[in-house]
Amino acid sequence: MLTFLDYLGTFAFAVSGALKAARCKMDLFGLAVLAFVTAIGGGTLRDVMLNQRPFWLKDSHYLLLSLLATLIVAVLYRHVRRFETLLLWFDAFGLGTFTVIGASRAME
Repeated sequence: MLTFLDYLGTFAFAVSGALKAARCKMDLFGLAVLAFVTAIGGGTLRDVMLNQRPFWLKDSHYLLLSLLATLIVAVLYRHVRRFETLLLWFDAFGLGTFTVIGASRAME
């Protein structure tokens, strides 16, 4: 269950980053970079601080989820840009999920 929430949180943050990049009128590469950094940046920093190997080097699903989120936002942005609160919802969900996962990993 924790792995599923981790994947879901990664996807949510990737969507959030890609939506922000799309609002700034970035190209597809910009969307991908911001999606990746938003999705895996905090967890990478957490793992480095805990002296562990970054999670996305062990499991490539995280990078694939970020790429999928980038493509979805790139294709559907014209339809979702009407929903101003969508970015806030994805940010809130990702933050809540990663707070629980980060605390759990730190306690281990």
